Amino acid sequence: LVIVFDGADISGAHRENRSPIRVMYSPNGITADDVIREEVRRLPLSRPVVVITDDQAIQRDVRSEGANIVSSAHFSQVLYS
Repeated sequence: LVIVFDGADISGAHRENRSPIRVMYSPNGITADDVIREEVRRLPLSRPVVVITDDQAIQRDVRSEGANIVSSAHFSQVLYS
């Protein structure tokens, strides 16, 4: 599981690993959206990828790279059911 935040205003490390969760903060000048796109792009097509977002542009871009999309509302329902 990888969680990506906009992190230009956060000083210090831009990655944390707390297995099985990896937290990433986008570097200065790069949005979390672009980090998400790049993370999806670099994964092999054989690996299943799910991106949780309601952002239509990210959905379009990562879907074109083979990722599956889950809305935030649906993910929340799954977490709390």
